[in-house]
Amino acid sequence: MPFERQILSAIFALTAIFIVKKILYPSDKKDRKVIPGLKAKSCQQGNLEDLEKAGSLQEFLTELHKKFGDVASFWLGAQYVVSIASPDLFKEFEAVFNRPKCLFMLFEPLIGAKSIQYANDEDGKSRRKEYDRSMAHSAIPQYIKAFTEASLQLVESIVEEESKGIKTHPITKLVAAYALKVDLICLFGAVENDDIISNFRENYHVCWTEMESRLGGSFPEPGSDREKMFLKSLQSLQSFVSQMVKKRREEDLFPENHKLIDSLISHSPDVETLISDAISFVVGGFHTTSASLSWTFYFLAKYPQFQERVFREIQEVVGSDEFSLENVSKCVYTKQVFYEALRISQVAPYAARIADEDIALQDHVIKAGTPVVLALGVTFQNPNFFPKPDNFNPDRFKPGNTNEIAAFRPSESGNGFVLGTDLQTPKPLSVLRPLSGSFGCLSLKGKISGRFMDWSLIRPMKFISLSKNGSYDQDKTPKLNIILCLKLVN
Repeated sequence: MPFERQILSAIFALTAIFIVKKILYPSDKKDRKVIPGLKAKSCQQGNLEDLEKAGSLQEFLTELHKKFGDVASFWLGAQYVVSIASPDLFKEFEAVFNRPKCLFMLFEPLIGAKSIQYANDEDGKSRRKEYDRSMAHSAIPQYIKAFTEASLQLVESIVEEESKGIKTHPITKLVAAYALKVDLICLFGAVENDDIISNFRENYHVCWTEMESRLGGSFPEPGSDREKMFLKSLQSLQSFVSQMVKKRREEDLFPENHKLIDSLISHSPDVETLISDAISFVVGGFHTTSASLSWTFYFLAKYPQFQERVFREIQEVVGSDEFSLENVSKCVYTKQVFYEALRISQVAPYAARIADEDIALQDHVIKAGTPVVLALGVTFQNPNFFPKPDNFNPDRFKPGNTNEIAAFRPSESGNGFVLGTDLQTPKPLSVLRPLSGSFGCLSLKGKISGRFMDWSLIRPMKFISLSKNGSYDQDKTPKLNIILCLKLVN
């Protein structure tokens, strides 16, 4: 009898386990649908050919989700990848910190193998937590002065050109200089002079151009002049970081003047990690700032009615007062314009995560260890979340418009999506303020047509270019040369 009871207990236990497993982990074959998606065209290439034909990862993902729905799969070479395109689905990954290294390995020659981009689990979390201190909302006041000074220099350079009879200005070039300067100051503290920044920009341009070439499938021969040029410029960038570290260690530091470099110095386990993380943040900060500002200017110039309202708000809120965190928060409409510029231009079209356990999504299960692309850009262009998505409409983000604001929030989420999101809004405001006081209007020379910026894993970014005679070229080189005409206030 005891033996029979043991057998019956075992049967009941196994039955209970089976029922629980069926409820929590239904069978993939019967209860869970196979994730729809593209079949690999070959074991080695996967769907790389389809991705290249699409022109960019963003366009590829748009077509993928249009065909297969919110949850879809594809093959990046031999790697199976799942892509999701829904704010509700994004929420399932809010607690997932780790990023799939395989999707970002092409950047390793520039940012280094020990970059935070590749740091997962406790190592990545502890570094991120420490670095967030210098980029948090409470840290913004110390940066506003630097933003203001750099903005005034930008306007002064435009005014100087006007005095020489130059009436059109390549705003992207000017904004790029501004973006790099403020980001270097935010990351490293005071930079001695503009010549150092100019030298950094030249070396950075060489390195980034090489990265874009490799993204496009063109790799340098070992020992070639091209490889030597890249390595020389990279060494110059690394040397700059080392010099800034040495300089910072010699300074008297105070909590209210805490910069990212201070966290790097105190938290990095070795010099290689410190330099890798520093360059990683320069790459992320510079491109985000430069691109977002360029497109904000573009849309303001294209739509005078929005420009007039932005300039009026800045003058009414800030006026002759010091630029501060308080009046930044009051420029509500200007922030709406900035967010809409980010949405429609898709400056940051995707994020990526990898979970260490199975995650159930709708009728599917994404297996642990599967790279997952969060197709933010696809969501931003989905009419179910953003009606008439091709229309530039800042009122999408007016207070109380909860649906579209909620759909946009994943791009600002914590847990590793964007470092220093709170710092992004004061940057356009700091530039627009002196422009609104010095110039009567911004306008485009002719019309810009073509695609928005695309971030591609396969080939270089395509940018919209405007030639001197007003004709339009799709330039394969990574340049965006929006020409703005600015009318001086008498």
